[in-house]
Amino acid sequence: MRTTYEATRERIRAIELQIFELQSELVDLRRGLAGRTIENYVLQTLRGDRPLSAYFGRHDTLLLIHNMGQACPHCTAYADGLNGILEHLRSRMSVVLVSPDSPTKQAAFASSRGWGFDLGSLRASALSHDLGFEPTAGEHWPGFAVLRKDDDDSLVLVARDDFEPGDRYSPLWHILALSRGAYVEHDLENPGRDAGNAR
Repeated sequence: MRTTYEATRERIRAIELQIFELQSELVDLRRGLAGRTIENYVLQTLRGDRPLSAYFGRHDTLLLIHNMGQACPHCTAYADGLNGILEHLRSRMSVVLVSPDSPTKQAAFASSRGWGFDLGSLRASALSHDLGFEPTAGEHWPGFAVLRKDDDDSLVLVARDDFEPGDRYSPLWHILALSRGAYVEHDLENPGRDAGNAR
């Protein structure tokens, strides 16, 4: 006779399998929205303007992490996590973190966090809006996009998704939920919030 514990474990496993199947379907659907050409936008850096195509380096794939800036603790948590697997990502693709902060502010904050990302400022660029991370002017949302550079140097959107509490891109939310009994959205503190106050 099964115990309540065993029955609960079986139910958990069944739900996990359902989630896995739905997540696989979501990936296919999201990739189905991709394929359009992206303009070779110019980003601002400490060394001057840099076109998006220059971030690809030796790879034909670029992971673009869209960060809302140092004032956002959620964005900091995501970037902290991605920085921990940065070398694994870089073995397969190039990586750049972009935000609306100035290049000086970006660099100071990245240094305070120990981040190793290439950086690009979205100031004076419509890239964020084009990728759906700035639905209205000045209102930025976090997420990521994967771009591909084709043989003719055109840039193509491969995939994009948003970062939000409870998603599968950060284990933080799930650990907090298990410890508290529920997902809590807006209670993170930014441990480096006051770092990099340069404009």
